[in-house]
Amino acid sequence: MNAKILLSTFVALLTICSVNAQGPVNEVSQDTLMNGDPRYVIPDEIPSFPGGQKKLERFIRKNLRYPQGAEFRNVSGRVFVSFWVDVDGSLTVDRCNGSKDPSLRKEAVRLIGQMPKWEPATLDGAPVKVLVTLPINFILPPNPDFQDNGIQRPPYLFRN
Repeated sequence: MNAKILLSTFVALLTICSVNAQGPVNEVSQDTLMNGDPRYVIPDEIPSFPGGQKKLERFIRKNLRYPQGAEFRNVSGRVFVSFWVDVDGSLTVDRCNGSKDPSLRKEAVRLIGQMPKWEPATLDGAPVKVLVTLPINFILPPNPDFQDNGIQRPPYLFRN
C-alpha cells in the first residue's frame, strides 16, 4: 500500500515538473526566482565588474573620496549600495543603507555612478537584469596626532 502511494506521488510530481518545464521560452521558471518574486532572478552567472574583483577593489580605492565634513567630524562607517545591473551592463542605484551620515551615502552613490558598465548576469545564456548590493567601507586611517592616552579624539579638537 505504501509503495503504491509513494509511486503515485512520484508520478504526480514528475508530471507537474514536466509541465512546468515546457513553459514559453520567455518565462523565467519558478526555481530561478528568489522567493517567487519575478524581480529577483537567480542567474547562472552573476554580474561582474570589468576585470574582476581585484579591478573593482582598485577602482574603489582610486575613486573613493572621503567627504571632508565626515573626515572632520571623524565619521566612519559602512554603506550598502544596492543597484541594478541591466542587460547591457549599465548601473542604476536602487537604494543606499548603512551609515547615518548622509555625506557617506552620497559619496557611495557617486562612486557607483562613476563605474563603467559591468558584465551582466546571465540565465540560460541570455543576459538578465539583477540587483547587486555592494558594501563600501569608509575608514579613517589612525592619526597619531589625534591620540591622547589611547583614546581617539575628534580631529576638530586639535585643528588650528
